[in-house]
Amino acid sequence: MTQGKMSATQLLRAGSRLSRHTAGGDKRRPYFLYVPSNCRPNSPVFIAVHGIQCNALRMAHSFVPLAERMGCLLIAPLFSRVIYFDYMRLACDERGLRPDTALGAILEEVHALTSVTTSRYHMFGFSGGGQFVHRYMMARPDQVERAVLAAPGWYTFPDIAIPFPSGLGHIDALPDVRFNLPELLSVPVSVLVGEHDVVRDETFMTSKHLDHGQGIHRLERAQRWVRHMSASAHAYNLDTCYDFQVLPGVGHSFEQCMNEGGMGNAVFDFLFGGD
Repeated sequence: MTQGKMSATQLLRAGSRLSRHTAGGDKRRPYFLYVPSNCRPNSPVFIAVHGIQCNALRMAHSFVPLAERMGCLLIAPLFSRVIYFDYMRLACDERGLRPDTALGAILEEVHALTSVTTSRYHMFGFSGGGQFVHRYMMARPDQVERAVLAAPGWYTFPDIAIPFPSGLGHIDALPDVRFNLPELLSVPVSVLVGEHDVVRDETFMTSKHLDHGQGIHRLERAQRWVRHMSASAHAYNLDTCYDFQVLPGVGHSFEQCMNEGGMGNAVFDFLFGGD
C-alpha cells in the first residue's frame, strides 16, 4: 500500500514516535509530533505547516526519516479551515482565535512534554503553509532560525506603507505585532517552486494588482519576492541568504515534490546544513 492510500491510523503506526495531540486538551489546537530516538533538550525543532488540503499528518510522516536522521523534533500543526479559515494571513476568526497564537500554545506544550527548548525553531510551509510561515516569520523573527517556503501563491513584501498582508503596514487584527524590518530581514529564507508550477488554478490568488506587482504564476512570484527581500536586506547592510530553487520535473503537489523533486533533502540542507 502506498503512502498516498494509507489511513491516518496506518500513517501514525508507520511513524512509530509520530503521535497526535491537542495543545492543552483544546480540540481547536491539534498537532502531530515526532520525537527522534536521540532526542535531547537542545535538539533542533522543525515545524512543518500544511497547505489548504490540511494534510498535516501526511506531511509529518513524509519528513519523519529526515527528522530522525537529523535528530530534530518535528511538529506539524493542523489548522482546520473551519476554525482557521484564513490561517495563511494570520487572521483570527470571529471568536478571536489566531493560528499564530495556537502555534505558540503548541510549542509551550511540546516543551513541557519533551523538555526540548522550543523558543527558537526552523520552519517549512507548503503552498498556503508557505504563506503562513513567511508572515509568521515576519511577525516573530526573533523566534525563527531559518525558513523554507515551498510554492506560496502570493507574498507579503517588506513595505510598511502597504497594509498587511500585501505589505507590513499595521492592522488592528494583529494589535500585538510590530514589524521590525532589520530583524525580519535577518532571517535566512529559501523558496522552492516546482518547474511546472505555472498553472493558474482555482486555488491560485489572482487580481490585476497581484499579477502586475508579483507575477502571473508561482515561479515568477517567488523570483520577484526573493529579489525584493535580498535588495531590502542589502539596504540595511545585511547579507542575509535568500535562496531560490526550482524543483525539476514537478508541479504544485506536495507528494510529487517530495517523491520526485527532492524537496525533503532541499529543505533539510538549507535549514540545517548552513549557507
